[in-house]
Amino acid sequence: MKQRLSAVFLSFLIGFSLNSCTWILSQSAGYDKRPMTLQTFSLYHQRLKGRLSERQWKGDWILRRHRLALIDSELKGIKPDIALFQQLMSRRGSPSESDRAILSIGALMDYDWDDVVVREYADTEEIETSAVVVSPSLAFAKNKRSQNRWALGEQGFLHHTVIYYENQPIDIFNLQFDVPSKFQDIWLDFLESKIHDRSQDVDFCQKRMIIAGYIPFKDLSENFQKFILRYDLKDSATGFCLEENRCYTSTPSNEIFLATIGDESPTRSDRVYLNQSTFIYDSRRNFSNPDPKDEYAKAFGMAMLWPSQRFGWNVQLRLPRCSE
Repeated sequence: MKQRLSAVFLSFLIGFSLNSCTWILSQSAGYDKRPMTLQTFSLYHQRLKGRLSERQWKGDWILRRHRLALIDSELKGIKPDIALFQQLMSRRGSPSESDRAILSIGALMDYDWDDVVVREYADTEEIETSAVVVSPSLAFAKNKRSQNRWALGEQGFLHHTVIYYENQPIDIFNLQFDVPSKFQDIWLDFLESKIHDRSQDVDFCQKRMIIAGYIPFKDLSENFQKFILRYDLKDSATGFCLEENRCYTSTPSNEIFLATIGDESPTRSDRVYLNQSTFIYDSRRNFSNPDPKDEYAKAFGMAMLWPSQRFGWNVQLRLPRCSE
């Protein structure tokens, strides 16, 4: 009897503690009432030449649709509140050949999009875009900035947008930091200048700033570490990568990466940076499961169909508030 009472009392204490923590997060500490799920993922433009077969995939929308089917299936399970996409594609004059159109009739139905053109390709009549996508529980700022996109060298790109959640702004910096290492400091200064410009606006909230996307900086890069400290940021994966090999997003174990980049050392190049006070429930790699039954992928020298050239990164988080 005493053991049963002790167990009941212990359960009560655990439940009380969990409820108290949730109440503290949502009330006393000034956090959003509801957590959210954030996703960053590159859909791969298929512009790089594959080296596993003579057959090439540039402009091949049959392969792209097969990959999008895999992507859509996983997105249905994730149901992200915010998704940051890089290297989305569409073909001019063909409404059915569009990443946005295909995903919008599937997992991202009823989501709102802010997408911007990155570049156009005359040889395949395709357009590459960057996008931030939000669920119906969020909304983009009504007065969008006239200038919210910038090229970073020849391949890199920065896309900024503002969304509102629980009546508070969230600044999103969707980053494709694909620049040569010798120019990284220059373009990092450029990114910082855009953040500084935005910080002059009265509705800016530094604690609710999110920087995510393709960010292949080395962890010990001195200038990048200074940037992180200056804006009080943290890598969302900190504490969640005890097995480092399960956190690599750029890895030759992915045959599309192997075919385009080669047998390079794996690394975690797709990242999410958040304010130090952000509460993170989970942070992990995803879009890493191939389809071994897809026959079309075999024509390109792959044993399996992979969702994209790199894996994605998913974070479940609760943002701090700047005011009540």
